[in-house]
Amino acid sequence: MKRAIFLMVILGLIPSLSFAKITQKELKEEEYEIIIVKKGDTLWDLAGKYIGRCQQWLEFERYNQFTNPHLIYPGEKLAIGIKDGKLVIRRVEELEAELKAKIKKKDEEIAKLSEEIEKLKLAPKEKEIIKEIIYDKEREEVIEAILLEREEFEKGLYDLKNETGSIRKEIDALAVRLSQTEERLDLTEGILIRERKLIQRKEKELQEVREEKEQIAKEEKIQRRYKEILAISVFVGIVIANSLR
Repeated sequence: MKRAIFLMVILGLIPSLSFAKITQKELKEEEYEIIIVKKGDTLWDLAGKYIGRCQQWLEFERYNQFTNPHLIYPGEKLAIGIKDGKLVIRRVEELEAELKAKIKKKDEEIAKLSEEIEKLKLAPKEKEIIKEIIYDKEREEVIEAILLEREEFEKGLYDLKNETGSIRKEIDALAVRLSQTEERLDLTEGILIRERKLIQRKEKELQEVREEKEQIAKEEKIQRRYKEILAISVFVGIVIANSLR
């Protein structure tokens, strides 16, 4: 009998395990980003990584449908909201680092070309000097082109920093509103706790009053019974006295 029950439980669990999966809701592509679930990942951990608060893992349900949110497997696709602050900052920082790397590379190219030009200026022979001057001009044109490209990168980095600043301000404002909301929730919870304690105290007082009334009723019943017995005793005494005359 126990074996049959065990088999029924196992068979009941198999569908939920085999069909547990994640599907994305129909949204605009610019609203979310797809990540691949890795071994050991949970929605709790992923919320801490991409949203900043593990407790907000239910936010993933805005972009995904889960047959069982407690069962996610490596290789599954999970949609992450682009507007989630931490993800936005991470992507901006990656782009900023990429632009800085390009600028550094251009600086290295400029330094290398400048060094070659200085070497050409020290050429001993006149013919070589003439050739090298022409070559030098070509190098200068290359350097100028690189400098222009570098300026474009710097402008892009400047614009990106401004955009990052506005995004961070927005995130800070959201964080302040979230903190204020949490404070209001804490205050409301405190009020509810006090109200609950007050209700419990009133219920206790009401119970004590009920018990007191029940005790009074019992005592009154006992007194009535005592009076009835006393009256019967007096009556019986009178009857006996009359019969003896």
